Amino acid sequence: MMKTLLFSLLTLLVSATIYAQQPIDLEPISTVRLTKPPVSIAKAVADTLAPDVLTDPCAETVTIYGITEEIPGYVLGSNALGTLSILQRIQANSNAPFLVTSISVAFADYDDEISNTSVRAVVYDDLGADGSFGSFLGGSESIQVDDIVLPPTGQIALTTFNFSTPVLVQTDSSFLIGIDFADTYTSNEEGYIGLFSTQDGCGSGTNTFETYEENGNTLYSSIANSYSFTDPNTQQTDNIDIELVVFVTIETDINTSTHSPTADYHASVQPNPTTGNALFKFVAGSMPRTYSASLTDLAGKVLRQQKIEGRSGTQQLEWDLSDLSTGLYLYHIDGPEGRQSGKVIKQ
Repeated sequence: MMKTLLFSLLTLLVSATIYAQQPIDLEPISTVRLTKPPVSIAKAVADTLAPDVLTDPCAETVTIYGITEEIPGYVLGSNALGTLSILQRIQANSNAPFLVTSISVAFADYDDEISNTSVRAVVYDDLGADGSFGSFLGGSESIQVDDIVLPPTGQIALTTFNFSTPVLVQTDSSFLIGIDFADTYTSNEEGYIGLFSTQDGCGSGTNTFETYEENGNTLYSSIANSYSFTDPNTQQTDNIDIELVVFVTIETDINTSTHSPTADYHASVQPNPTTGNALFKFVAGSMPRTYSASLTDLAGKVLRQQKIEGRSGTQQLEWDLSDLSTGLYLYHIDGPEGRQSGKVIKQ
């Protein structure tokens, strides 16, 4: 594996671009026939989102697709092509913000060679109207590969990724969720993780994406654009149309005691992007209260923190970010009304 794959996926996605390539032909490795569509698994859980296709009868059959003997691995998962993440578009079907609290995924297989590496779930805004990649919204706690739940023969099982800090989604249309495989390439041995999908033709390959690195750039492509499948009956080859077997648990009441409610302190940062010093401003309420400003990386690690005591009106603080790596960071203002977060780019 190229050592360049060890770079952080989340930082590289700041400049992600779409890439067209010759589709690679696939073959089914394992197919499972279910008595009910997999969406029935999550019906007992309140406020659960899933790809719409999982309610269709065609989703009674789920499959893990491999690439070729010359290029080992799985199309939905990590493979010798260096797939850094697999993402699925989810329809929000909501006119109000909500929180993602967990994501459950149907893994099909993994190799013992990478059992001591980890994976995690991630959430992004959907692609922009101009085709740009969506903004990173948050990531779950990591799960070691050998803790992934694998299914008994002829069944599927779900591995759940929990978010200690629920991810706020403000879209009223669609967003992206998926699995970040970047850490699996830190192993000295090559190994592959596979995810179950619907069978070819059940869903749309333009709702499922992969990201990968090439020539120092992080690229993304729809699965339909990247892979093809030859129908064994007709021998006709076409771009593959599959979607992930995933479920997203959400919380529609974003003002519960389990997390800080979203606030508006009119926070801003200048300059943004910055190569060094950054001036952060926000407006405190008229009553003297304690506020806290912090800067974190995309994994939630606190890099800067400062308290502001007993003041009102416009507040400001300046941090030197010159020692930080190039990439995207999050700033947070915590106060009596909740938390306001924003993004700052270090060049």
